[in-house]
Amino acid sequence: MLEGEAYYKGNNTAILERRKEFYNIGRGTNETDYTKANNQLPAGFTKMIVDQKVSYSVNSELTITSEGLDKLINLNKFRRSLKKVSKEASNKLRGIMQWYVSGGELLFKVIPSEQIILVPSADNFEVYDYVIRHYEVDKVEYAEVYDKDTRKLLIKENGEYVVKEEEQSNFILKGINTQDITTSWGRPPFSVLYNNDEHQNDLARFKRHLDAHDVVESDLCNNLEDFNEAYWVLKGYAGQDAEEFIKEFKRSRVMKVGEGGDASQETQETPYQAREATLKILKRNIFKFAQAVDPEDITGDVTNVAIESMYTQLDLKANDFEMEIQDFVAQCEYFINKYAELTGKQQVKQIELNFDRTMVMNKDRMIELANESIGSVSNQTRWEYDPRVQDTEEEKIRIENENKGNVDLE
Repeated sequence: MLEGEAYYKGNNTAILERRKEFYNIGRGTNETDYTKANNQLPAGFTKMIVDQKVSYSVNSELTITSEGLDKLINLNKFRRSLKKVSKEASNKLRGIMQWYVSGGELLFKVIPSEQIILVPSADNFEVYDYVIRHYEVDKVEYAEVYDKDTRKLLIKENGEYVVKEEEQSNFILKGINTQDITTSWGRPPFSVLYNNDEHQNDLARFKRHLDAHDVVESDLCNNLEDFNEAYWVLKGYAGQDAEEFIKEFKRSRVMKVGEGGDASQETQETPYQAREATLKILKRNIFKFAQAVDPEDITGDVTNVAIESMYTQLDLKANDFEMEIQDFVAQCEYFINKYAELTGKQQVKQIELNFDRTMVMNKDRMIELANESIGSVSNQTRWEYDPRVQDTEEEKIRIENENKGNVDLE
């Protein structure tokens, strides 16, 4: 989980932890070679790929509908939290949302996935008998243990966990009708969003190719740095060693060579073209295995048919991810309705999600097609596909007002 988050933030651990080493024959050990350049250039493809997938499905066009839902939870906050938990799942295999009540309101928050231990039921692995949240505050370790009815808080002292707060109900609502409601959620109050059926994060699909890309790009810079200066070829040198030669040359600018000796200056060429070709292949494979779209491919006069073809694999990945989101929202619906039941409020029917995937298109070509279709399709249909029109009803009103203006002028 931490590795997925690190790569998302551009801290690609494989290249950042790499050392330049050489084998010391005398000691029989590998040692760090501090004389060689060791550039560490992590590519930021992970963030690009994860953000692309999440924003493709969970964006401002996503609609969440169910009668009375906005009276039970803050829908805007829920939409933002859904995007956050989707990124957690993409980077860390799964995203976790905790449900709780404060001040009489139903609230929720996204919990860092690495803090959560899920203990599934022996009979049904999709149901959790226990959820343990482990976290640290001011260098003190805590563990909250939830089951279907209770919550218990432990604290680590002298290397062992001891009870800090005894078991109590995992659902306590204060001040309703002047009395506290002490009952239970009926399950540990957490919703879990998995990234896919394989329980893998997005990085797992392309990590090896990304690590190879980082090595090739970093070593290209290393070669440019290491080969920047010319080196000397000495024949019949009368001095003791190469270090003495450099020292003497820098001091006097004179070379002393033996009889029949010679000195010449040479340079090394960096294999730039081969490395550039390798980088292109690796980058193409990264996006291919990640089932993502390289934005650099959508340049120039690319047709919308070609663009739609580029999105084929991303669509397949989005299909799987959106099914996981649907399951996650169904879990959320349980806690929303449980809260409504225990507080005497109207429960909601099935929460429906309408995903409106955002695809980059060739807008100039779309405008041309909209203009070319005048007379062959209705204005309503033409406006829906014209990128200049944001609201078809508003566009209709504007045109009617313009026509009225033209009539008045006559």
